[in-house]
Amino acid sequence: MSDERIGRVAKGKRPQYFHDPATDKLMAIVLSLVGELAVTRDRLDALERLLESQSTIGRDELDKLTFDSEATEERDRDRSDYIRRVMRVVTMELERPDADGATAAFSEQLNTLLRDAGD
Repeated sequence: MSDERIGRVAKGKRPQYFHDPATDKLMAIVLSLVGELAVTRDRLDALERLLESQSTIGRDELDKLTFDSEATEERDRDRSDYIRRVMRVVTMELERPDADGATAAFSEQLNTLLRDAGD
C-alpha cells in the first residue's frame, strides 16, 4: 500500500446503511481490510504460480505477471468466494424478510463489490 493514499479523505457525507453509525464505521473498516487481504491473496497466488515455473523471482517479475484466461477465471472465482465467506453474516442480515431500505442499499453496494471483485 502506498503512503500517498493514507492522507486522502472522501468529501461529502458518508452514506449510512445501519441504524447505528458506529456499525457503519466498523463495516467500512472491515471492508477495507477485506480489500487489502484480497490483494494479498492475489499476490500470494501469483507468487506461488511463479515459483512453480521458476526457481527464483524478483519483485518486478511479480508485478509484470499476466495470467491466461483459465487462471484469471479461477482467481476471480476464488476472490468472489472469499468475499462471500467474509460477508456471510451481513448477507444473512440483508436477506431477512424485515430488512429495511438502508439494508437494501447496503446489499446493492455488496453486490457491486462482488461483481467488481475481479477488476
